[in-house]
Amino acid sequence: MMRFRYFLLLVVAALFSLSACNNTEAPDDGKISVVCTAFPQYDWVREIVGENSGIFDITYITDNGTDMHSYQPTADDIIKISDCDILISVGGTSEGWIDDAVKNNPKSERVHLKLMDLAGDSIMHVGENHGHSADEHVWLSLKNASVFCKEICSEICKRDRKNEEYYSENAERYIQDLNYIDKVAEEFIASSPRDTVIFADRFPFRYTLHDYGIKYCAAFEGCSSDSEVTFDTVIHLSEMIDNMDIKAILVTDDSDGKIAEAVISNTNNKEIEIYKLNSMQSVSAADVKNGMRYIEVMRDNLALIHGALIV
Repeated sequence: MMRFRYFLLLVVAALFSLSACNNTEAPDDGKISVVCTAFPQYDWVREIVGENSGIFDITYITDNGTDMHSYQPTADDIIKISDCDILISVGGTSEGWIDDAVKNNPKSERVHLKLMDLAGDSIMHVGENHGHSADEHVWLSLKNASVFCKEICSEICKRDRKNEEYYSENAERYIQDLNYIDKVAEEFIASSPRDTVIFADRFPFRYTLHDYGIKYCAAFEGCSSDSEVTFDTVIHLSEMIDNMDIKAILVTDDSDGKIAEAVISNTNNKEIEIYKLNSMQSVSAADVKNGMRYIEVMRDNLALIHGALIV
């Protein structure tokens, strides 16, 4: 576990490299309204605008902690989308209602950025049981996040040309931090004794594992909650753990642990550790108030994945 801890020590230094200068002259037309549908986009905007947050009205509409896959919009959500200058959504099937809201409430000045459109050729797909549908968890890739931040910065700069240099510098430093953590994770994971992880849960981390060439076996193909895990799947995961001498398995942040416990109960080694990753699909306003940051969550996720490969 020493290398696991060393990974954490190396990447933590990258989290404090963003410096800020204070330039809070507001544009003549008042605050710039930015609406984000989930936490990652919201946090990226905050990092880019820095100490100029007073120029912006930045909100994300799932801040009650409801998972994005089951979120039901309110009338207030529709109003925020109707009035905003920049709308940043994931763009997947879970957010189909947003396209309707935009269509039914046209605003010529509004820019709508969809992460899945920006991801381009990096889009991955869920397997046959889901009709090869596009996997919408694109934010769980540091490589994708760097692309998204560049595009978000570009739109913010267009709205406030007076402070364009400041926003660009913030974005550049933040992207350097993302790239640093990505590089360190790549080096550590590449030297791990294993190349496979077991995910005893729903599976939103396809992009994360793909970035580092990590093989996986999961209880579910994606995040769909329309089915239950089968006994055959539990046994298959248990056998893989025994055959590969795996000492730790992965679950998501909202897991009740029942699938993981069932898998472990069918292994020869009953002392399997459970590492919980945060998919950032249900971040609450309280989480934000307590200081949650995208870059720290991803750092911790990668450290845990690395730990599962070496423990």
